[in-house]
Amino acid sequence: MKRLFIVSALFLFLAACGSSAKPSAQAKAFILPTKLSAMLPSEADIVVRIDFAQLRASKLFSESPPKLKNKMMNSIEPDRESADVLLEKGQELVMGKLLSEQGNTGVAVVRASLSQEEVSALAKEIDDRAETKRLQKDLWLIAPQAEMKRMLAQLSSPSKVSPWWEKPSTHYRFEQSSAAILVRSSPQTTSMASKRLNAQGGRVLSSGAITGLVDDFEYMGLSVQLGAETLAELGVHAKEQAKLESAASYLQSLIGRYQNNLLARALGLDAILSGLNVSTETGRMLVRAKFNEGTLLEYSRTL
Repeated sequence: MKRLFIVSALFLFLAACGSSAKPSAQAKAFILPTKLSAMLPSEADIVVRIDFAQLRASKLFSESPPKLKNKMMNSIEPDRESADVLLEKGQELVMGKLLSEQGNTGVAVVRASLSQEEVSALAKEIDDRAETKRLQKDLWLIAPQAEMKRMLAQLSSPSKVSPWWEKPSTHYRFEQSSAAILVRSSPQTTSMASKRLNAQGGRVLSSGAITGLVDDFEYMGLSVQLGAETLAELGVHAKEQAKLESAASYLQSLIGRYQNNLLARALGLDAILSGLNVSTETGRMLVRAKFNEGTLLEYSRTL
């Protein structure tokens, strides 16, 4: 899963074979936290969580046309075989991406009924140096050797230092959502966000108001809760309130413009755009999307 990074919709990323033994006496000594994210290194710049059980239960996912379903799964996992296995057998997946000038490192914790072969295939998608270790019957660690050692040491003697994402995870219901991602500001994440914005947003989203905020954010959070009423929230946190207000104003004008666009109406986008709301508060701009499941299903069939 090398791609699981979402900006203005969903960024999502995920990579090598390693040894994995059956649960041992040593594994029993580990202190396993209730939240899988607590097993990730606190230095992770990007943290992603996907609840595959919720995805399977979603009417929106199960009844979407195959074309749209393929797009949804490809955004989660470029390797279709691994994606299908996770969707069928996975319960929960939490990933971290550690970015540096020397290169990126991917780590993950997955709760799923996977065989060694299946988890090894998944590991290759997370980090091409990754090893795997089974902690319990359906619980696996995936990480390169150095990070694996750190994660195991952390489980043997839990650190009292809270990771940076502890506070934003409550804002974006990280542990409850169908899918969620948290990104903290660093030279690497800022550069990545800018490149994605220019590549995928084109001239529409590469305005000065948006790029100025992307260059100066503290952290971002995105959560998606699927159900009869689907709720998605994208929050961008920054110290400069003026940049938040400017970006919000631009997005509001953009939504209004497309709501009145004849082509957008013909495609049924007006019903989707009417569910969008942009607001600001001290330190945060929030883009909130609230949709009826039937409206989204109906729109998906026009794609």
